[in-house]
Amino acid sequence: MMKNILFVLLFIFLTNCGFEPIYSKKNLDIKINKIEKENTLLNNEISNALLNIYSNLSASKILNIKINSKKSVNIKSKNKKGDPSNFELLIKVNLEAVDQSDKKYSQEFSRKINFNNNDDKFQLAKYQLELEKILTKKLIEDINNYLANIQ
Repeated sequence: MMKNILFVLLFIFLTNCGFEPIYSKKNLDIKINKIEKENTLLNNEISNALLNIYSNLSASKILNIKINSKKSVNIKSKNKKGDPSNFELLIKVNLEAVDQSDKKYSQEFSRKINFNNNDDKFQLAKYQLELEKILTKKLIEDINNYLANIQ
């Protein structure tokens, strides 16, 4: 009998933990009207994600956004022969938003990660692309949090 009560209490506690998706659309009162950007893969990925998140047609706040992103891969360290052994991948996104009352919001977002060199250049390029996708998702989360909190 005690095990059943404990199981029921544990079940109720775990199912009511308050989980909500990050990109939940129900509380966002913002619509992105237009995104101005250069036609790069990184800019396109960010703008598509933002347009999917902020597509509330009955929103009271309408934003026009300008996105400028930059990706760089730098050598962090070299081995004794002078060949690169560690790299740093850095992605920066400058975001400018203007609402319907011409109030401007500007913010720079950046994420970086270090990774080791690989003798197989194909595998290195594939790994670097995976890291770029991870950093881009994190940057989209950062931008989403910023836009959701502007008043």
